[in-house]
Amino acid sequence: MATTAAYTRSVLEPLVAALERSQTRVSELEREAGTLTAERDAAQAQHASILAVQLETGSSGAPAPFWRSWWPWLVLLVAIVLAGVLLGWPR
Repeated sequence: MATTAAYTRSVLEPLVAALERSQTRVSELEREAGTLTAERDAAQAQHASILAVQLETGSSGAPAPFWRSWWPWLVLLVAIVLAGVLLGWPR
């Protein structure tokens, strides 16, 4: 009977130890998953607030194209040149 108990103990003890290690790892992974979920939720909330601000202001966050920032100056330059040509044109 002692041999059977020793044999059973020698088989079960490593299995119980492996099970305990697995349970510890599961607990660690659950905590990590909770942390990652919280970080994801915070990032989604921040993204949503950025989109809301962009919709309110009408901006996409990207710089304006070159022609959009310089077109008033270009129109003014064309008007000045046109006025100079028309005023200096011989009659």
